[in-house]
Parts: sequence; structure tokens; C-alpha cells
Amino acid sequence: MDRDVIGREVRVNGEPGTILGIMPEGFKWPQNHEVSVAFTDDPLATACGEGRFANVYGRLKDGVTREQAALDMASITRQLEQEYPETNKGIGTRVETPIESNMNPQLNLIFSAMMVAVISVLLVACANVANLLLARAAMRTREA
Repeated sequence: MDRDVIGREVRVNGEPGTILGIMPEGFKWPQNHEVSVAFTDDPLATACGEGRFANVYGRLKDGVTREQAALDMASITRQLEQEYPETNKGIGTRVETPIESNMNPQLNLIFSAMMVAVISVLLVACANVANLLLARAAMRTREA
């Protein structure tokens, strides 16, 4: 891995850019990306609510709860909205786990329905086994 490339100018998809860092070989988290590039949209030319969104990943410091992190992020968002109202009006944040960020409500509903079906089948199977054991025990009592 050649770390001398950091700071070098490159072109990605015809757009100029600067290499800011290199991840270890095989690192493709969170979504199998091999290259990450900065946003090039002009925020002043994009209507509010029609721009892009950004996922920012991080780890909570030991002893910090998700609620505390959410409050800190909301505070930063409010400060940015006050300092830059043209570009940051109505911007919000969410603190969530990677699993939560990759699930959508429709998938949650489907998953829940599937779990109910599986549990129902297991209950029926348990009832059938219990019934067979009771029938066998009843037959054994006649033998005695």
C-alpha cells in the first residue's frame, strides 16, 4: 500500500479530486464501496429537501448513550442552521445502529409477519407432538 498517494490529485468519473486517505485492503464497509468521493452538488442551487443525504458512521465514546449522542447531534445541527441558514435550513440528524439504518418499515412488517407464521407452525407442531405422547401414554395404561 503506497501511502505517498495521499494528497495527490486524481480524476474520478471525469471529476477532479484529492486523495484524502487509504483504507486497508479488503475494507468495503458499509456498502461494498471501493472508492468514496465528496459531494459536488452546489447546495445553493438545490431546492431544500431535494438534495442528497449523507450517512456518517462513528463509534460512541465509552459511557456515552445513544440519547446523549442524539442530543449532541441535534445541537450541532441547530448551530449549523443558525450560522448557515441558506444551506442548512430544515436539516436533521438521526443516531441509529447500522442494522436500523438498513431496515425499512416495509421489510420490518414482512419480517414480523414471517415470524408470526413460523411461531404458529412451531406451536402446531408442539401441540401435535404433545397429542401423540398423550395417545401413546393412554395406550400404555390399557396394557397394564
